[in-house]
Amino acid sequence: MLFGAGGVIEEARQGDKVICMSTIDPAAVRGFAKRLQDKGIGLIEKGIAKGGLKRPEDAKLRLGLALLQSGKNKSKAMQTLRGVQGNDGAADLGRLWAVYASQNS
Repeated sequence: MLFGAGGVIEEARQGDKVICMSTIDPAAVRGFAKRLQDKGIGLIEKGIAKGGLKRPEDAKLRLGLALLQSGKNKSKAMQTLRGVQGNDGAADLGRLWAVYASQNS
């Protein structure tokens, strides 16, 4: 079982993969993907909040992109992307994605 009490998703960690080999309706699989994406966003946010990351600005960039792709909270995605800092190119990528997203609303 994937979701619900005792489901696999309750114990999922960042980097875990889910492979669906069922013959269920493709719409159901898309629904699963959406729910898993939400779980992934939460995992990224928890990792950033916990701290101690080697490249925290890269994590913020990936969070912004995940939020943007989810389509659920564009303003939070834009805020996250604009807030990426550093001088290794991550800040430039964050600003670039923010500009792209603002032009492709």
